[in-house]
Amino acid sequence: MLAALSADQELYARHINVHANNGVIRLSGYVWTQPDLEEAKRVAESVQGVSRVVDDLELERGGIDNSPVSR
Repeated sequence: MLAALSADQELYARHINVHANNGVIRLSGYVWTQPDLEEAKRVAESVQGVSRVVDDLELERGGIDNSPVSR
């Protein structure tokens, strides 16, 4: 699951944590934009064997996207 999130070119997944239990995936951690929140859930739902995604991600407002500090 983490590999799928990391492979997505539209999503910076470094601060996303993934916990799996019998097909239920819980995403936690944070992202910087609303589209990243939506993309993380979409990617998780697309992985074979996933029956449900619990989205506990937080939007880190004011995060500096595409900077050497944040990446």
